[in-house]
Amino acid sequence: MGPEIGAAEQLTDEITSVLAQIQASAESADTRVRYFGRLIEAQRAALEAHGLPSFAVFEELCRKAPEEEAAALSRLALAQDAWRRTLENLEAEANRKAQVQLRRNDTPPEFSLPSTRGDRVSLQDILAKKPRGVLLVWLRHFG
Repeated sequence: MGPEIGAAEQLTDEITSVLAQIQASAESADTRVRYFGRLIEAQRAALEAHGLPSFAVFEELCRKAPEEEAAALSRLALAQDAWRRTLENLEAEANRKAQVQLRRNDTPPEFSLPSTRGDRVSLQDILAKKPRGVLLVWLRHFG
């Protein structure tokens, strides 16, 4: 058994533990999503414990792993998929609860965002200028 298998098993256990903690919690989605933070340290510790210098090396060894070690890697892949689905669900839940449902002619909430010049621009500032109009686009990126 190569070091990647030991690391994969350790990571699978950590992911499974965090997912169980999230499922058992009655806390808000905003609070439960923070449980994933411990996986960053758990990943580093698992790689270090098995003598792997980086996640890139771990992934390369996993790609080259013999057929008989595929079960451990499959369990890790399933745990990682569950992690992604759970994170997406928590994000969707938090967004639903935080989302303000505006109707036509409602007064929008006040907010400001950083401009490309480095200062802050408020919605009120933009709407005070002619012509008026605002289009907000939110892009999700975890990279």
